[in-house]
Amino acid sequence: MGRIYEARGEDAAAEKVYNAAIAQNPEWQLPQSHLARLYISQGKTDQAIATQEKTLARNPQNASAHLRLASIYLAVKDYQNAQTVYTRALEAMPNLWIAANNLAFLMSEYSESNDDLEKALALAKRATSQRPNDPAVLDSLGWIYYKTGDLDKAYDLIEKANAIAPDNGILNYHMGMVLYKAGRVLEAAEKLEKCIASEEAFHGRGEAETTLARLQESLEKR
Repeated sequence: MGRIYEARGEDAAAEKVYNAAIAQNPEWQLPQSHLARLYISQGKTDQAIATQEKTLARNPQNASAHLRLASIYLAVKDYQNAQTVYTRALEAMPNLWIAANNLAFLMSEYSESNDDLEKALALAKRATSQRPNDPAVLDSLGWIYYKTGDLDKAYDLIEKANAIAPDNGILNYHMGMVLYKAGRVLEAAEKLEKCIASEEAFHGRGEAETTLARLQESLEKR
């Protein structure tokens, strides 16, 4: 019923129905997810956050609520609070691999600290031990190795991830940057062209475009 109200543009009615469903069954994830999405679409980020925090106060081991809360912060580019949420999730559920993976990636992307990179590496290894064939997890670990300057390990992991998901934009971006750093410019240009052609929105797309332009200019001069 809430989704029908949303489709009709009756947001207030949808909100009321979602809250009624949550009140009847506080552990039911679907209406909480829909309510959070509704609040975000209305620009009510604070309410979306409060809804998830209320759920976590009832049950700190509600993995879905942790992940939804982190995704809300990510949607508004509040990366510090997203990291805090993933950290809390891991304190409550140490084996929550997706929180370990996402926290590792955020720490590697938004921190210049060597200590944070070491922590990110440990988290990514933990996630990889649980999901050894997941391309997103392999990519996170490989990207952190790239950040630490270990290009051989970075290449092996991201190549494996890219083989599983060859059309993924961010995987092609990461592979292209590893190849570029290794001096394999023709292969790097091919991967970066592919990542830009994907039209996916991802952190680093600007760097991919800048690096590709630099490579193309260099190749034209040869």
